[in-house]
Amino acid sequence: MILKNRTNWLLLITLFLVFPRTVSAHSFGQPPYFKVNGVYSNLYTVPTTSLEDFNLPQDQTPDKYLVNVPINFEVDTARMSVPSDIVAKTKFTWDFGDGSTATGLKESHAYSKIGSYILSIHAQDSTVPTPQLLETAELNIVPSMDYQLPTAVIKINGLQSKDPLTDILSFKLTNLISFDGSSSSSPNGQITSYTWDFGDQKSGDQSNMTHAYSDDLSQVFPVLRVTDNQGFFGDAFVEIKNGNQSIANPILSPAPQTGSKPSSGSNNLGIILGAGVLAGIIFLVILKKLRRN
Repeated sequence: MILKNRTNWLLLITLFLVFPRTVSAHSFGQPPYFKVNGVYSNLYTVPTTSLEDFNLPQDQTPDKYLVNVPINFEVDTARMSVPSDIVAKTKFTWDFGDGSTATGLKESHAYSKIGSYILSIHAQDSTVPTPQLLETAELNIVPSMDYQLPTAVIKINGLQSKDPLTDILSFKLTNLISFDGSSSSSPNGQITSYTWDFGDQKSGDQSNMTHAYSDDLSQVFPVLRVTDNQGFFGDAFVEIKNGNQSIANPILSPAPQTGSKPSSGSNNLGIILGAGVLAGIIFLVILKKLRRN
């Protein structure tokens, strides 16, 4: 998406409001614009959540970072193609995830404790009454660069997807399905919590759980987050198709049936089109192919 005027700039903000957990600032073909120590961030490996309170970042930073060492952050507005007069009138507010805040386009910050943090940036100009979310990114602050982060592993009915973007599992969703996260690991710590998003606005908090879905869903995107006793977390997701036939390519699959910011009383997810989810997954597939080249 190329932003050529104020209308398109506000349109981007609107997209964030509609799809806050499935749309990142560069998921529509625009290059990434958030830099950490001079390196651009990547799209986060998990593209969607159905839960309101699941703090899922849009991006992941390109490296691990040492505790008590200043980190340089920058919003590269040139890559956003936003007119300079709009940028000049826009206030950018940073929340580093550890209680510290700042304003501007370039910031430096050092974290005093190890752990996983989600940095967020909000933007506001005179046409927008409240700050709008522009960017969220995960950072891992480690005691040493050889520190190993926790890994979430999902098994569905005993099966593990080789690649959530291409290896799509298939089960009858109305049957009771087992979710197993016990193979998750934290080499330098101990996993202390499991957070499941089953993909239908339902959640769980045990390593092993069972869940059944309503019969109006064609596919779901369960997510697992594991957190260890050092404050680090790891996320993973999988796609489950309702039925017994595998889907060879997610780009050819129907639009996901998960929604963004659904109403609390909604129980008919089958009619909600997850356009943002599909866009995110398509972009991840393209990104993966580009990295191989």
